[in-house]
Amino acid sequence: LSSIIASFMTAGLHKESIYTMKLKRRGIIFKEGREVNILRSLPVKDFINQDYHVFLNTEHAGNIIDQAISGKHHCFQVIDSDSNYVGCLSLNQLKTSVLQKEIIDSLVIAQDLAVSDIHLDIEDNLERAMEIFGREDVAEIAVLKDNKFIGVVKRKDAIEAYNHEIAKKEAASGLVQKLKFTHLTKTIDIGKGYRIMEIEAPPAFWEKSLKGLNLRAFHKVDVLLIKRQIPPQTITLPSAGEIIRKGDTLILAGHADSIKKISKMSTDHSSKD
Repeated sequence: LSSIIASFMTAGLHKESIYTMKLKRRGIIFKEGREVNILRSLPVKDFINQDYHVFLNTEHAGNIIDQAISGKHHCFQVIDSDSNYVGCLSLNQLKTSVLQKEIIDSLVIAQDLAVSDIHLDIEDNLERAMEIFGREDVAEIAVLKDNKFIGVVKRKDAIEAYNHEIAKKEAASGLVQKLKFTHLTKTIDIGKGYRIMEIEAPPAFWEKSLKGLNLRAFHKVDVLLIKRQIPPQTITLPSAGEIIRKGDTLILAGHADSIKKISKMSTDHSSKD
């Protein structure tokens, strides 16, 4: 049991990748055969970060260089006065202009320096983000909605999200192979208020996909496994497109209070019957 809990809590980055060696050299290394489906299931809109530095497109080069060199950011977003996205700048790009700052200050503005094709749409997923991180030497990517700049996705957040998904899947695989939830308690506390728990699928979930239910967003829980009555004792490692059926048993992971709310949906229905 301890090995299952450990794998759920602490799975790290793994070797092998379908992406380029350039991506690997930047520390983005994925487990072969898993990364595509995992990253596709994670929408960009769930990982928008508001920690960024933005310049107006009319900002003079001298001021941009001064702020960039003295600040904490390595990437900078450029927008116009209506928040339309113009492009991005990198610290490395600006460092090459430091010695020429006085010369270019009156001649060059942010619009002239910005690279315009490094961005994501709010409807994209993290697979698209990782493709860009593999191609471009940037720590963050602008996210747009109708060409309006609304935030960034950071490379470190994308990697952490991937690792979290891998941890869940490895925990689920371990449960399938070692536990089967046959002779064990239906609840496993994993510390800090979190638990793995087995419940009957509530009627509100029947005939709906996991993607459509979006339990992480609405209930703060994840479905690790699904136990089915037909065929008997079938245990499924679900994909985002998995349809919940009447009679399914869900193995959930999340905060105890969140799981209790879903469990109550099932017990309330049973009591009515």
